[in-house]
Amino acid sequence: MFKITRAATIILIFISSGCLSTSSKSDTISIYLLDQRINRLESSIKEINEKIIIKKDLQKYDSLNLKIKALEKYTNEFEILEGQLSLIDSKYNRLLENSIQKTKELSSLDIQKEVTIVWITMKNKSRKPIQIVKDKDVWIGPLSEVYVTLPTEKDLKLLYSKN
Repeated sequence: MFKITRAATIILIFISSGCLSTSSKSDTISIYLLDQRINRLESSIKEINEKIIIKKDLQKYDSLNLKIKALEKYTNEFEILEGQLSLIDSKYNRLLENSIQKTKELSSLDIQKEVTIVWITMKNKSRKPIQIVKDKDVWIGPLSEVYVTLPTEKDLKLLYSKN
C-alpha cells in the first residue's frame, strides 16, 4: 500500500483533465514545487496560530500575574495587621494580668483594713451610713478625707449632711 501525496493527486487531476501530459517533466516538477510551497505555507500558518495562542496565554498569564501581585500585597498588609493585632492582644493580656494582680493585692489589703460605719442624722431626720476605713494610723472617709482619730457623727455631719 502506498500513500498518495497531494502533489501526486494534483498531477493526476491535471493529467485526467488534459491540462498536463504524462511526458511533461517540467510541469510535474512545477506542481511538486508548488506543493512544497503549500506545505511550507501551512507550516507557517500553524506556527502563526501557535504564536497567537501563546500570546493569548501570555495575556492571561499577565492578568493572573497582576492578580497574584495584588493578592500578595493584600496578604502582606494582612500579615502586618495580624502582627499589630498580636501586639495589641499581648498588651491587653499583660494589662489584664496586671489588673488581676492589682485586684488580688487590693483584696488582700481590704481584708487587713478595718472598716467602720458611722451613722449621721440628716436634717430631714433620716439616717445615712458613712463608711470609714482605717489605714495604718489614720482613718479615711469616702471623699478621701483623712482623720487622725475615728471621726464622730459631728465631724462627718459637716461634710455629708448637705446631701
